[in-house]
Amino acid sequence: GVRLDLQDSHRFDARFGLTSRLYLGHAEYAERSNYGETFWCISGQDNGCHFEERADSGWLGVEQRLGIDWFKDARALTTVGYDLRLVLFDSHPADYTDLVTGALPTLSLPNPLDASFLGAEFAQQVYTPWYWLALNLGARLDIAGSFGVHLSPRAAVVLTPRRGTVVR
Repeated sequence: GVRLDLQDSHRFDARFGLTSRLYLGHAEYAERSNYGETFWCISGQDNGCHFEERADSGWLGVEQRLGIDWFKDARALTTVGYDLRLVLFDSHPADYTDLVTGALPTLSLPNPLDASFLGAEFAQQVYTPWYWLALNLGARLDIAGSFGVHLSPRAAVVLTPRRGTVVR
């Protein structure tokens, strides 16, 4: 697979900063296997089967994050942003051939081809009242045609009792 990320950060002042990211990628999957057990094969392939499958996927996305340092000392940091992504998927029909005769099955197998759009909004607040304690509260709202709307909240308490030790 191939992946490319381009990122740019801009500080407006000591309190506000914007990070923008453009990313894209491509991945391929392929499998070739011989199965002697008929439960892996298409009905009627009683000698076992040779299985071949191939799929390609690609994505293109943009993400922007606005960071706010409320007191200009990293004690209260807010991050809000969004992520928009186009995902393409193409799976070539799997080939099942009889392991001994090489005969193809009589049924046709599907060729999944899909283009989908994914979107997300996210927000996070980190408050560090003392150097050894940080409180983190955030949420991400994902929106996609394939799985609908999904909210993922999160919270964490981070203790740093000594240098190099973190308890989350």
